[in-house]
Amino acid sequence: MKKKMTFGLMIATVMLSTSVYATTPQDDIIILYTNDVHCAIEENMGYAGVAAYAKEMEEIYGKEDVILVDAGDAIQGGPIGKLTQGEAIIDIMNQVGYDVFVPGNHEFDYGLAQFLKLTNLLNAKVISCNFINLDTDQPVFAPFIMTRHGNTDVAFVGITTPQSYFENKNGKYHLTFSANENGRWLYSNVQRAVDEARSLGADYVVAVAHLGTGETSSPWRSTDVIANTTGIDVMIDGHSHNIVENQFVANAKGQNVILTQAGSKFDRLGEIIISPDTDTIVSRLISEYTPKDLATQVFIDNINSRFEDILNHVVANTDVLLATRDPKTDIRIVRSQETNLGDLVADAYRDYLGTDIALINSGGIRASIKPGKITHGDIISVQPFGNLATSVLVNGQTILDALEMGARNVPGENGGLLQASGLTYTIDANVPSSIIFDDKGKFIGVEGEYRVKDVMIDGKPIDLEKEYSVGSVDYIVLNYGSGMSMFKDAKVLKDRTMVDNEVLLNYILNNLEGDISSGYENISGDGRINIIEIVEPLYKEYTVVEGDNLSSIAYEQLGDGEKYNEIYELNKDIISSENLIYPGQVLKIPDGETIDYEYVPEDYNVGTDISEENYIEDISDAEIINEIINEIIIKDKEMTDNEDIIKDEDVTDDKDTSNDENVIKYEVIIEEK
Repeated sequence: MKKKMTFGLMIATVMLSTSVYATTPQDDIIILYTNDVHCAIEENMGYAGVAAYAKEMEEIYGKEDVILVDAGDAIQGGPIGKLTQGEAIIDIMNQVGYDVFVPGNHEFDYGLAQFLKLTNLLNAKVISCNFINLDTDQPVFAPFIMTRHGNTDVAFVGITTPQSYFENKNGKYHLTFSANENGRWLYSNVQRAVDEARSLGADYVVAVAHLGTGETSSPWRSTDVIANTTGIDVMIDGHSHNIVENQFVANAKGQNVILTQAGSKFDRLGEIIISPDTDTIVSRLISEYTPKDLATQVFIDNINSRFEDILNHVVANTDVLLATRDPKTDIRIVRSQETNLGDLVADAYRDYLGTDIALINSGGIRASIKPGKITHGDIISVQPFGNLATSVLVNGQTILDALEMGARNVPGENGGLLQASGLTYTIDANVPSSIIFDDKGKFIGVEGEYRVKDVMIDGKPIDLEKEYSVGSVDYIVLNYGSGMSMFKDAKVLKDRTMVDNEVLLNYILNNLEGDISSGYENISGDGRINIIEIVEPLYKEYTVVEGDNLSSIAYEQLGDGEKYNEIYELNKDIISSENLIYPGQVLKIPDGETIDYEYVPEDYNVGTDISEENYIEDISDAEIINEIINEIIIKDKEMTDNEDIIKDEDVTDDKDTSNDENVIKYEVIIEEK
């Protein structure tokens, strides 16, 4: 039986009406999902494997009780996606039979008009509760859909990362993903969609999100949304390419919500099993599944054959691995350090544009090239976005700010980390980033010490007032991607010239004569980006005994009772209050000199308060101190019976948001299609 859909014309509710399968082994509802496939058509399980597994589940549970979902970033990241502007990927997804789709930020890489064309071609229902047309204050797509399984209704709420935005030719934002500085606009729109779904009878709410868990996504991470909303049972996530099988995150009322994510490029296939009879939800990830759906595989083979000659055409050779990942660990490194491929790409732009320096965002360098023959497909895989080479004239301060913006997460990842040519710089990871952002994550300024130091251009220290020519891509210097708004006043020298992968290919052919054999041997590059690693303090361990408090421990271990706060700061994960410790706790102590004094505090033992008067300072002779202590009259510290102990708790704001201008207001119209 084919699924029947009803959906809201003005907004946003779509229902898949289904029938009851009384003969199934269980009345379970199966949700299968993928995220961040990035054109990896045949990697790992691949689309043919997903199709085979979905059909197997349909045979067991019934076609109407198996829902296939994608959480975004499907159409970009590979040669076939690039060559067809995403259309071939949509064709494959239709062949597989996806039911629900949430746009990721990379769905917009081919332009808004092409994105809208692709969503019309896609058979799956596209949902996003926070993608808003600012001209009409209405959602662009349905905020949620509902599927019916016997007497059980499941709602799917779509959420797209606010790390996407659109400007018109006048620089005005006309579409938004509900981005503001504190995340409240996003949370409100998600909550409204969840509440509306519940009011229509949803028994379970599954959020399908392209948000991620990385620090750069705060305050719009999946964990942030869960913590500031109620009513979601499960959140399927994407964007950060993490493998998250079954994490529990507390919502605004302290109730656990399942968070799951399947990595990227079919690292895993996600499966959620809802059992209404027992009111249980199970989340798991499938890492290995070998069967392939024959019809889907034939369909993919036909698409591949159309582009085989173009993609497999050998254009060059490399004797070295050109890396985005560490070959030993397979950990992506291009977004956290210099790599030889980053050097090569930056060199290509500097040469083509004839600039003093070139700066290329690491997020635009997508794939490694293995030693051996280089095909046209390999080149497109490295730079699949179709960004255009652009050069600008800016002063040294702008360059410093751009480097600082890119370096803010080191040693962690950031797609805005700038690979460089004609320039070297140092990142001191011990210096906390003090960048100020606007509510869209764009650079405003630096309020503290710069992490980036020792910037050298052509072997000379950068002059912050001098003007330099900078080669890059339009995404960075014209569209201010990765938050690079410091380029907004730049003078454009060459405006949107050659496409990115052609710049790289021409450099390899013309400057390196099609053979990369020297100059790029080291996968960590040739020293253009120097990182001063975080110096981790050395710790020792101390086990709390009866009679201890942080002050006495600080005096005994560090020689200064006033250093108790240092111990507290190191142990916040196990100490809820600096005034409360318990026998048997193992504390981390900064590794300093131990002072061998017999220090005895007055009467402040485990579990009681510490104050400045409660320990003796400047002890120089333990015996004298002991004699003095013998004469001290110990006074009991009284605590009134009605004194409250305040603990950190999740607080839910029950304020009525019906008049909040940031909350979407819509009516639901359900109509038969």
